[in-house]
Amino acid sequence: MKKILFILILIYFLFAIVKSFSLRWLLHMLAIAFLLLAALALARDIQREYHKSIAKKNAEYVHLLNQERSQGPRVIVQNVAETVCNIHIKEESPDGPYFHYVEILAHEKEAYDAMFQSIKNAKHHIHAEYFIIKNDQIGTKIKNLLIQKKREGLEIRLIYDGFGSLLMQRKYIRELKNAGIEVATFSPLWQGICNVSMNYRNHRKMLIIDGETCMMGGRNIGDEYFGKKTKIGKWKDLDILLKGSGVAQVQSVFLRDWYMAKGQMLMDKKYYKENIENRENIPVQIITGGPDSPQNHIEHAYFSMVNAARKQIFIITPYLIPTESMITALENAVFRGVDVQILIPINSDNLVAKYATNLWAKRLAKSGVKVFQYQNGFIHSKMIAVDDKIASIGTANFDYRGMQRDYEMLAVIYHENYVRQLKAYFQIFMDQSKKIEVEKREGFLDIMGMQFIKLIRESL
Repeated sequence: MKKILFILILIYFLFAIVKSFSLRWLLHMLAIAFLLLAALALARDIQREYHKSIAKKNAEYVHLLNQERSQGPRVIVQNVAETVCNIHIKEESPDGPYFHYVEILAHEKEAYDAMFQSIKNAKHHIHAEYFIIKNDQIGTKIKNLLIQKKREGLEIRLIYDGFGSLLMQRKYIRELKNAGIEVATFSPLWQGICNVSMNYRNHRKMLIIDGETCMMGGRNIGDEYFGKKTKIGKWKDLDILLKGSGVAQVQSVFLRDWYMAKGQMLMDKKYYKENIENRENIPVQIITGGPDSPQNHIEHAYFSMVNAARKQIFIITPYLIPTESMITALENAVFRGVDVQILIPINSDNLVAKYATNLWAKRLAKSGVKVFQYQNGFIHSKMIAVDDKIASIGTANFDYRGMQRDYEMLAVIYHENYVRQLKAYFQIFMDQSKKIEVEKREGFLDIMGMQFIKLIRESL
């Protein structure tokens, strides 16, 4: 009945259009529509060729870097390259890489102290890469501290995304450059409308200190990420601090992004600390994904984690707009008896994404997934915890863009203590959340809205 009603409405609108306008006007509109479709098809071909060239550059860079390094580090670099990265999530610990120090930064003050103290302790170089950098209190403090460290003689490089940091003032960058800090814009908007990579953003967030310490996760550089209250409430986010030989993986990601943005190859061994003693040997697998990769490594990683679950899956994401394969994986997990719980915020910084998230939450709830809405602010964390074996913290949201569109990065942890920490982090928000109840009948507006969201979810 609903299908018949939809067809009747569509026929009515088409008849009304034909009746209201002349044949000449209709022919003009058809010609314009044809040209738009042709332009879109051409743009897609250009994008495909562009990302093929980027993938080729990445492969060349990794090959040259391998020639400069010994056999041991070569394995680390190869593992992080998209073209050869092993994204299979194992139920047991992988062979490496290992870190001797891992700290989950759940509280804003912990993250603030870790970031600023790491920068202050830097001795040789600082590499930073962020989607958003704001010229607010936190952004100004970071800028001043980087300038101070540059005066001490350190090498400092900064990558920011051309779209995410669009509102950053030119004066901010000029002050950094005048101090001698090297700055690169990833896919700058000044390249114009013909910039085929404009819809493929660099969503990574990382800070690397001396090749020994790194901090990565969901936080950008801005006041709201470190505790300042906004119109939608206080933001909650999640980062991870890593120390050890495994930092070489994260360093490789930065240096390849630097090459992509700046065209400058940095292959000196001084950026890699190869003889760090890993006392604890905590296994953390670094997984990267992006449009330059022939495979969707982030989606594959999430898919593998969900499929590996036997008892529980806990997911926190600000945007729930999953791919069809992820929906199937979550539903299959429920069918085999896994307790699947997803936490989303009731508030959002993106109204369209909020609407889409709520629609997908209702659909998954009908399949038996337990979806909860956090009531007291905005959760920006990106986290998955599976049983007591595997967990991930990263930059990728549980949405189409995070899994298939943007340049992203995950830290997958294989250690029971840290998995339990993240499960406890999930439970903290449960007392301030409400469960989304299953609706008996799906409303007509929800049905139409879902069809619309499916059409545009690649761009959300």
